[in-house]
Parts: sequence; structure tokens; C-alpha cells
Amino acid sequence: MPLSDHRQVILLSAASGTVWAGIAVLLGWPMFSGIVWGGVAVAPLIGVLVGCGAARFPTGLLPRALFSLLSLYVAAALFGAGMGAADLLVGQNSGPGWRTIPSAVILQNVAATLWGITFTGYLFLLWPLSYANHHLLSQAWGAAKSHQPA
Repeated sequence: MPLSDHRQVILLSAASGTVWAGIAVLLGWPMFSGIVWGGVAVAPLIGVLVGCGAARFPTGLLPRALFSLLSLYVAAALFGAGMGAADLLVGQNSGPGWRTIPSAVILQNVAATLWGITFTGYLFLLWPLSYANHHLLSQAWGAAKSHQPA
């Protein structure tokens, strides 16, 4: 695949991650207001990782649905880790004891993010969006591959 096509899909994936960050800000505000920016900062990179996964989007409705669900949870966990890193920096959830274990601060934010999308009902909004996002990115990869010289 020509390098320019490859770069375009990577940039599209980063832009997709940025859009997802906007959705996360809307859904998580004001509960995570001070630390959500840590997730926003890493969102383009998360988008690139998800976009690379979309290049291998399987065929068939059930495999695609499961793939997009797994990808949604992995991306949300990474977003939560970004928020956890921000929490460590700004000390939004500071308190005695557990903050002496940095991994616990990060994992708390990962768990809160996964818990939030699962038990608030947002999963029923985000999963179809994840499916559509993967479908569009996989089509972009397909178009980029079709431009490669024979």
C-alpha cells in the first residue's frame, strides 16, 4: 500500500479517537471533569491502535459484533488509564493510604471507566458506535490496500 494511503488511514484513526474522546467528555462530565483530560490526551493514540485493529475486522455479523465490543472495552480501559495518569498528576482523588500505590490510582480509573460504560447503559449507545467506527475504518483500510501497485 502506498505510504500516503497508509498515513491517511492512520490520520483518520487518530481523528476517530479524538471524536471518541469528545463523546467520553460529554458522557463523563462533570464526574471526571479534572482528570478526563488525561484520557483526551491519549485518545488519538488509542484511535490509531483501534484503527490498526480495524484493518483486521472479521467477516460475519457475530464476529464483527464481538470484535467491536472487545475493542470498545480495550479502548475504554486505555482511556481510563490516561485518566488515572492525570489523576496521579493533579491529585483529584487524593487521600491517605492508597495513593502511595500509583498502579492502584490508575487501575481505579480503569475500573471506574469500564464500570461506567457497562452499568450506566451507555454500552447500548457505544457498542453500535464502535461497530460503525470499525466498519468505516476497515473500509478505509480496504480502499488503501486497493490502491497498492500490482
